[in-house]
Amino acid sequence: MINRNGTGNMDVTVTNNDVNPQDTSGFPLAAIFVQTNCVVTCNSARSDVRGNTVPAGVTFDLLPTHIALVEIGASSLSLVDTPRRAPLARPS
Repeated sequence: MINRNGTGNMDVTVTNNDVNPQDTSGFPLAAIFVQTNCVVTCNSARSDVRGNTVPAGVTFDLLPTHIALVEIGASSLSLVDTPRRAPLARPS
């Protein structure tokens, strides 16, 4: 789910899923991916992501994890009932 370039909010609920992308390329992407960003107009999203089962290991996406919640620029992404934390540094 990507909330890109617009006003308003997006509410996302992804709960209790068993997600297995069955990647055969050797370069898997995230099994669950929620992103907000700014192209011209910034936006926001509120997400409830919990109780999901995803593969272990590294991905080749914006974050190297199978559950990726990504906030870019001045957009905002919050988890339901979770206080905001400082963003993690991207691996180099």
